[in-house]
Amino acid sequence: MTMVIKGTRAVFKVVTDLDETVLETSLAEHWVVPVWQDDEPHFDEVDVARLRLIVSLKRACDIDDEALGVVLSLHDQLMGARQQLRAMASAVATLDEATRAAIAKACRDALPD
Repeated sequence: MTMVIKGTRAVFKVVTDLDETVLETSLAEHWVVPVWQDDEPHFDEVDVARLRLIVSLKRACDIDDEALGVVLSLHDQLMGARQQLRAMASAVATLDEATRAAIAKACRDALPD
């Protein structure tokens, strides 16, 4: 079952060091997109993880909001590429040994020295 945190008051208890300004900016910039029900946000596990990442980046890197938007976009692209790579690896794993070996060799050959 997916965790759901109902309302901003509850998310402040779950995401330590989250402040109102960071939450408001995260919502306004659509860095976090909770489901809205009964006029309050409902944060799922992905929203909570993203808020923790935002808080961590702001604290550790003293990053401004414009740069944070770029970092989050790059993070999303990297996560998407990882998901595609996992899917490709799963598909290749279903193939016969000779085909898997040929794909592995082609990948090695395609890498720069």
